[in-house]
Amino acid sequence: MKVTPLDIRKQTFKKVLRGVDLEEVRMFLELVASEYEKVVQDNAMMAEKLSYQEERLDEYRELEKSLRNSLVTAERITAESREASDREAERIIGDAQKRAERILEDSRERLQRLVQEVENLRNKKEVYVRRFRTMIESQLGVLQEHEQQFDEIETLEVSARDLLVRSERNEETGYSRRQAEIVSIRSARDANGSRDDDSERRASSSSRIAEARALAARNTRPTRVTDEMDDAEGDGYDDDEPARAHERPTETNGAPRRAETTQEEDDDEPFLDVRQRREGFFEFQADAAGEKSAFPTRRAGY
Repeated sequence: MKVTPLDIRKQTFKKVLRGVDLEEVRMFLELVASEYEKVVQDNAMMAEKLSYQEERLDEYRELEKSLRNSLVTAERITAESREASDREAERIIGDAQKRAERILEDSRERLQRLVQEVENLRNKKEVYVRRFRTMIESQLGVLQEHEQQFDEIETLEVSARDLLVRSERNEETGYSRRQAEIVSIRSARDANGSRDDDSERRASSSSRIAEARALAARNTRPTRVTDEMDDAEGDGYDDDEPARAHERPTETNGAPRRAETTQEEDDDEPFLDVRQRREGFFEFQADAAGEKSAFPTRRAGY
């Protein structure tokens, strides 16, 4: 049975003979009730504290449980994050390695293409320089030939002028000399009638006529002297000389013409070579222009 301090205070006893002092019993009971009341209060206080501590303990237990769950979750998340990070790192490293290998492969291929392109350009440059040097050397050779031809033409022009001047001078002096010789021949022929003197005069006249014909072959103006010589010869000298005089100019006019024609054909050959070289140079320029227009297009791809 539960006893309270109030029960202790209200407790009554039977009165018997030779009983105890009532006042002392009452005081004792009051003391016991007070002490018991204190004990009850302390007990209630301790129970309240215990309840509070139990509540706090429950909270701490819940907190511990939460912390433990959080720790477990954190550990799991950390492990998962670590695994995901490891997988991501491995994936990134793999992608980086693949990308690096692809970049290296592309760089190698590009380097090979560039090396091949440089080699092709070097070969084209050598071919171009060689062809251009050959063309320049050929053109220089043609130019030197033309300069030599021009020098020869100038020399021939000077020689022709000198020859023309000498021919004109010889023509003037020769015409007078031939007139005097003709007069002397006629006088000598009339004065001397002997056959031997006739032969000598004929030989002398023939040599002079040959000289006059040679002069006529170089210039047309001494023809008058040749005609007068032929007239003089026709007066009493060899009858075959006029025929030969007409035949020689034909030979003289024939052979030199063929020679001149041959010389003209020979002179045309260098000019034909010049035209051929010029046409070859134009074709070479066209090829070079085509190669030049195609090269920047290939380089633009890099």
